Amino acid sequence: MSTEPAGIRETHTGLVVLAGDRAYKVKKAVRTPYCDFGSAALRRRALARELELNRRFAPDVYLGLGSFRSPDGATAEPVLVMRQMPADRSLTAALSCAGPDERDELVRSVARAVADAHRRAPRGDPGRAGPAALAARWSANLTRLRAGEALSAVLLQATELGLATCPLTEPLEVARTTEAVAERVLGGSLSPQVVLRVGWPSVAAPRRRPRRALVDQVDRRGRPGPDPAPARPGHGRGRAGRLSRSPRPTRPARHPG
Repeated sequence: MSTEPAGIRETHTGLVVLAGDRAYKVKKAVRTPYCDFGSAALRRRALARELELNRRFAPDVYLGLGSFRSPDGATAEPVLVMRQMPADRSLTAALSCAGPDERDELVRSVARAVADAHRRAPRGDPGRAGPAALAARWSANLTRLRAGEALSAVLLQATELGLATCPLTEPLEVARTTEAVAERVLGGSLSPQVVLRVGWPSVAAPRRRPRRALVDQVDRRGRPGPDPAPARPGHGRGRAGRLSRSPRPTRPARHPG
Protein backbone atom coordinates (compact mmCIF):
# COMPACT_ATOMS: atom_id res chain seq x y z
CA MET A 1 0.00 0.00 0.00
CA SER A 2 1.31 3.43 -0.97
CA THR A 3 2.03 5.93 1.78
CA GLU A 4 1.47 8.86 -0.58
CA PRO A 5 -1.21 11.26 0.74
CA ALA A 6 -4.55 11.45 -1.04
CA GLY A 7 -4.95 14.39 -3.37
CA ILE A 8 -6.29 15.78 -6.62
CA ARG A 9 -4.41 16.90 -9.72
CA GLU A 10 -6.32 18.99 -12.25
CA THR A 11 -5.79 20.25 -15.81
CA HIS A 12 -8.13 22.14 -18.12
CA THR A 13 -9.44 18.87 -19.60
CA GLY A 14 -8.92 16.24 -16.89
CA LEU A 15 -8.97 15.38 -13.21
CA VAL A 16 -6.82 12.80 -11.40
CA VAL A 17 -7.76 11.54 -7.92
CA LEU A 18 -4.89 10.04 -5.90
CA ALA A 19 -5.98 7.50 -3.29
CA GLY A 20 -3.81 4.81 -1.72
CA ASP A 21 -1.72 3.10 -4.37
CA ARG A 22 -4.10 4.03 -7.19
CA ALA A 23 -4.66 7.07 -9.39
CA TYR A 24 -8.05 7.55 -11.06
CA LYS A 25 -8.26 9.83 -14.08
CA VAL A 26 -11.46 11.23 -15.59
CA LYS A 27 -11.98 13.59 -18.50
CA LYS A 28 -13.95 16.79 -18.01
CA ALA A 29 -17.08 17.22 -20.12
CA VAL A 30 -15.60 20.02 -22.25
CA ARG A 31 -15.49 20.83 -25.93
CA THR A 32 -12.63 22.88 -27.38
CA PRO A 33 -11.33 23.47 -30.89
CA TYR A 34 -8.87 20.59 -30.41
CA CYS A 35 -10.84 18.04 -28.32
CA ASP A 36 -14.42 16.96 -27.74
CA PHE A 37 -15.27 15.25 -24.45
CA GLY A 38 -18.91 16.31 -24.46
CA SER A 39 -20.38 12.84 -23.95
CA ALA A 40 -19.52 9.83 -21.78
CA ALA A 41 -18.90 7.77 -24.93
CA LEU A 42 -16.36 10.29 -26.24
CA ARG A 43 -14.61 10.46 -22.86
CA ARG A 44 -14.40 6.67 -22.71
CA ARG A 45 -12.94 6.52 -26.19
CA ALA A 46 -10.29 9.12 -25.29
CA LEU A 47 -9.32 7.25 -22.10
CA ALA A 48 -9.18 3.93 -23.96
CA ARG A 49 -6.84 5.47 -26.51
CA GLU A 50 -4.68 6.91 -23.73
CA LEU A 51 -4.53 3.49 -22.08
CA GLU A 52 -3.53 1.86 -25.37
CA LEU A 53 -0.77 4.37 -26.09
CA ASN A 54 0.74 4.65 -22.61
CA ARG A 55 0.75 0.92 -21.89
CA ARG A 56 3.50 0.62 -24.48
CA PHE A 57 5.80 2.58 -22.16
CA ALA A 58 4.47 1.60 -18.71
CA PRO A 59 2.31 -1.55 -18.82
CA ASP A 60 2.59 -2.03 -15.05
CA VAL A 61 1.30 1.50 -14.36
CA TYR A 62 -1.72 1.73 -16.68
CA LEU A 63 -4.06 -0.93 -15.26
CA GLY A 64 -7.30 -0.55 -17.21
CA LEU A 65 -10.63 1.24 -17.61
CA GLY A 66 -13.41 1.38 -15.04
CA SER A 67 -16.45 3.48 -14.18
CA PHE A 68 -17.58 5.75 -11.40
CA ARG A 69 -21.31 5.45 -10.80
CA SER A 70 -23.76 7.84 -9.19
CA PRO A 71 -25.58 6.69 -6.03
CA ASP A 72 -28.65 5.74 -8.06
CA GLY A 73 -26.50 3.74 -10.47
CA ALA A 74 -27.96 5.50 -13.49
CA THR A 75 -24.86 7.46 -14.53
CA ALA A 76 -21.53 5.80 -15.30
CA GLU A 77 -18.47 8.01 -15.72
CA PRO A 78 -15.49 6.34 -17.44
CA VAL A 79 -12.26 6.38 -15.45
CA LEU A 80 -8.69 5.37 -16.25
CA VAL A 81 -7.18 3.35 -13.39
CA MET A 82 -3.43 3.67 -12.84
CA ARG A 83 -0.88 2.71 -10.23
CA GLN A 84 0.21 5.74 -8.22
CA MET A 85 3.97 6.17 -8.36
CA PRO A 86 5.99 7.74 -5.50
CA ALA A 87 6.66 11.43 -6.00
CA ASP A 88 10.43 10.89 -5.70
CA ARG A 89 10.32 8.52 -8.70
CA SER A 90 9.28 11.24 -11.12
CA LEU A 91 11.63 12.37 -13.89
CA THR A 92 11.72 15.87 -12.39
CA ALA A 93 12.86 14.52 -9.01
CA ALA A 94 15.45 12.25 -10.61
CA LEU A 95 16.91 15.11 -12.67
CA SER A 96 17.05 17.44 -9.67
CA CYS A 97 19.05 14.90 -7.63
CA ALA A 98 21.40 13.75 -10.40
CA GLY A 99 24.80 15.19 -11.17
CA PRO A 100 25.62 16.69 -14.59
CA ASP A 101 26.85 13.40 -16.11
CA GLU A 102 24.02 11.36 -14.62
CA ARG A 103 21.47 13.94 -15.78
CA ASP A 104 22.80 13.80 -19.34
CA GLU A 105 22.66 10.00 -19.42
CA LEU A 106 19.15 9.96 -17.93
CA VAL A 107 17.84 12.32 -20.62
CA ARG A 108 19.52 10.27 -23.32
CA SER A 109 18.05 7.02 -21.99
CA VAL A 110 14.55 8.51 -22.04
CA ALA A 111 15.11 9.78 -25.58
CA ARG A 112 16.34 6.34 -26.71
CA ALA A 113 13.26 4.65 -25.20
CA VAL A 114 10.90 7.05 -26.95
CA ALA A 115 12.74 6.75 -30.28
CA ASP A 116 12.72 2.95 -30.04
CA ALA A 117 8.98 2.92 -29.33
CA HIS A 118 8.31 5.10 -32.37
CA ARG A 119 10.55 2.89 -34.49
CA ARG A 120 8.57 -0.24 -33.52
CA ALA A 121 5.13 1.40 -33.67
CA PRO A 122 2.77 0.42 -36.52
CA ARG A 123 2.61 2.91 -39.36
CA GLY A 124 -0.60 4.75 -40.12
CA ASP A 125 -1.81 6.57 -43.21
CA PRO A 126 1.30 7.97 -44.97
CA GLY A 127 -0.76 10.89 -46.22
CA ARG A 128 -1.21 12.23 -42.71
CA ALA A 129 2.57 12.52 -42.33
CA GLY A 130 3.23 14.02 -45.76
CA PRO A 131 4.49 17.55 -46.38
CA ALA A 132 1.01 18.98 -46.94
CA ALA A 133 -0.40 17.48 -43.73
CA LEU A 134 2.57 18.62 -41.65
CA ALA A 135 2.36 22.11 -43.16
CA ALA A 136 -1.33 22.30 -42.25
CA ARG A 137 -0.64 21.36 -38.63
CA TRP A 138 2.22 23.84 -38.38
CA SER A 139 -0.03 26.50 -39.86
CA ALA A 140 -2.70 25.81 -37.22
CA ASN A 141 -0.13 26.10 -34.42
CA LEU A 142 1.28 29.32 -35.85
CA THR A 143 -2.24 30.70 -36.12
CA ARG A 144 -2.70 30.31 -32.36
CA LEU A 145 0.65 31.99 -31.72
CA ARG A 146 -0.26 34.90 -34.00
CA ALA A 147 -3.60 35.21 -32.21
CA GLY A 148 -1.74 35.58 -28.91
CA GLU A 149 0.56 38.23 -30.38
CA ALA A 150 -2.42 40.13 -31.78
CA LEU A 151 -4.26 39.95 -28.46
CA SER A 152 -1.19 41.29 -26.64
CA ALA A 153 -0.97 44.23 -29.04
CA VAL A 154 -4.67 45.04 -28.64
CA LEU A 155 -4.47 44.89 -24.82
CA LEU A 156 -1.46 47.20 -24.77
CA GLN A 157 -3.15 49.67 -27.12
CA ALA A 158 -6.36 49.61 -25.09
CA THR A 159 -4.40 50.29 -21.89
CA GLU A 160 -2.66 53.23 -23.56
CA LEU A 161 -6.05 54.66 -24.58
CA GLY A 162 -7.51 54.19 -21.11
CA LEU A 163 -9.96 51.48 -22.18
CA ALA A 164 -11.12 48.56 -20.06
CA THR A 165 -10.78 45.04 -21.47
CA CYS A 166 -12.09 41.61 -20.54
CA PRO A 167 -10.80 38.52 -22.46
CA LEU A 168 -13.27 35.63 -22.61
CA THR A 169 -12.37 32.09 -23.68
CA GLU A 170 -15.13 30.05 -22.03
CA PRO A 171 -17.72 30.70 -24.80
CA LEU A 172 -15.35 29.24 -27.39
CA GLU A 173 -15.12 25.97 -25.45
CA VAL A 174 -18.62 25.22 -26.78
CA ALA A 175 -18.42 23.88 -30.33
CA ARG A 176 -21.64 25.58 -31.49
CA THR A 177 -20.46 28.97 -30.26
CA THR A 178 -17.10 28.57 -31.98
CA GLU A 179 -18.79 27.63 -35.26
CA ALA A 180 -21.25 30.54 -35.01
CA VAL A 181 -18.47 33.09 -34.40
CA ALA A 182 -16.40 31.64 -37.23
CA GLU A 183 -19.30 31.80 -39.70
CA ARG A 184 -21.15 34.97 -38.69
CA VAL A 185 -18.26 37.16 -37.53
CA LEU A 186 -15.18 35.89 -39.37
CA GLY A 187 -16.84 34.86 -42.61
CA GLY A 188 -15.93 31.19 -42.25
CA SER A 189 -12.30 31.70 -43.22
CA LEU A 190 -10.71 31.97 -39.76
CA SER A 191 -10.82 30.10 -36.44
CA PRO A 192 -11.71 32.21 -33.36
CA GLN A 193 -9.30 31.95 -30.43
CA VAL A 194 -10.65 34.45 -27.89
CA VAL A 195 -13.51 36.91 -27.41
CA LEU A 196 -12.46 40.35 -26.14
CA ARG A 197 -14.79 42.88 -24.55
CA VAL A 198 -13.56 46.49 -24.85
CA GLY A 199 -15.19 49.60 -23.40
CA TRP A 200 -14.79 52.70 -21.30
CA PRO A 201 -14.26 52.05 -17.58
CA SER A 202 -16.71 53.43 -15.05
CA VAL A 203 -15.85 57.00 -14.02
CA ALA A 204 -17.96 56.91 -10.87
CA ALA A 205 -15.96 56.79 -7.68
CA PRO A 206 -16.33 53.48 -5.86
CA ARG A 207 -18.84 53.69 -3.01
CA ARG A 208 -17.17 53.73 0.37
CA ARG A 209 -18.50 51.03 2.66
CA PRO A 210 -18.54 51.43 6.44
CA ARG A 211 -15.71 49.73 8.27
CA ARG A 212 -15.55 48.61 11.87
CA ALA A 213 -12.77 49.96 14.01
CA LEU A 214 -9.69 47.76 14.33
CA VAL A 215 -10.13 47.53 18.09
CA ASP A 216 -13.57 45.98 17.51
CA GLN A 217 -12.10 43.17 15.43
CA VAL A 218 -8.62 42.40 16.80
CA ASP A 219 -8.02 41.33 20.37
CA ARG A 220 -4.42 42.03 21.38
CA ARG A 221 -4.32 39.73 24.36
CA GLY A 222 -2.13 40.62 27.31
CA ARG A 223 -2.08 44.34 26.53
CA PRO A 224 -4.33 47.04 27.95
CA GLY A 225 -7.05 48.30 25.65
CA PRO A 226 -10.40 50.07 25.79
CA ASP A 227 -13.30 48.21 27.30
CA PRO A 228 -15.53 46.63 24.69
CA ALA A 229 -18.43 48.78 23.65
CA PRO A 230 -21.82 47.15 23.18
CA ALA A 231 -22.35 45.90 19.65
CA ARG A 232 -24.37 48.25 17.49
CA PRO A 233 -27.34 46.86 15.58
CA GLY A 234 -26.15 45.03 12.50
CA HIS A 235 -22.52 44.94 13.61
CA GLY A 236 -22.23 41.99 15.96
CA ARG A 237 -22.09 38.89 13.82
CA GLY A 238 -23.25 35.56 15.06
CA ARG A 239 -23.72 31.99 14.02
CA ALA A 240 -24.51 32.57 10.35
CA GLY A 241 -20.82 32.87 9.48
CA ARG A 242 -20.52 36.51 10.63
CA LEU A 243 -17.77 38.14 12.60
CA SER A 244 -18.38 38.06 16.33
CA ARG A 245 -16.52 40.02 18.89
CA SER A 246 -14.48 38.05 21.41
CA PRO A 247 -14.66 39.27 25.02
CA ARG A 248 -11.43 40.63 26.36
CA PRO A 249 -9.77 38.63 29.16
CA THR A 250 -10.06 40.15 32.61
CA ARG A 251 -6.73 41.50 33.82
CA PRO A 252 -5.84 40.42 37.38
CA ALA A 253 -5.94 43.22 39.94
CA ARG A 254 -2.58 44.43 41.22
CA HIS A 255 -1.96 44.60 44.97
CA PRO A 256 0.61 46.86 46.58
CA GLY A 257 3.66 45.30 47.99
